[in-house]
Amino acid sequence: MFASRPILFALVAVTALAKPLEVRQTTNTNAQIEQVVDSLDESIHIIIPNILTLQAQERATDATIGAQITQLVTAFQTSTSDFTQTPISSGSTTDSPTNDEISVFYADGLQQVASGLSGLGQIPELTTLSSMMTALDPAIAASVQAFNRTLPGAIGFVNTLMLDAQQFLTLDGLTQTRSALGFA
Repeated sequence: MFASRPILFALVAVTALAKPLEVRQTTNTNAQIEQVVDSLDESIHIIIPNILTLQAQERATDATIGAQITQLVTAFQTSTSDFTQTPISSGSTTDSPTNDEISVFYADGLQQVASGLSGLGQIPELTTLSSMMTALDPAIAASVQAFNRTLPGAIGFVNTLMLDAQQFLTLDGLTQTRSALGFA
């Protein structure tokens, strides 16, 4: 019994030090979070229509789509950086912007990306599509994780809103994003 106490103490110490806890703030930073989401959403609502237009005009090539995907990667990386610099929010269910309002805007952008990219796999001219998705996937996943850190628990609602669109994440090969959103 006495011999197991040091082992138990060491196990508890290692577990406690393995991942430091994020301190939840007492300040509602939802307005700052909303600005980050709005900026990302604006970029998405420019880039995805560009991709769809390139497809419709039969001008989707590695060069044209690749440039749009690069812009999308940059937009998600910028959002990750901006979320990381935003203090963790205490959130609000009553003061606008509420946690749910922000989650709806964020999920809308993710839905646009998932569905907007879903047709690219059918274009034979896109020979480097998988490498494009390999670059995009971790950028989106990092943004999702940073969003959830800044607005704790928000991904639960985003997950619910993404139930239908998750099929496109699978089709697009965005496995890290699926995982970050809580899909198996």
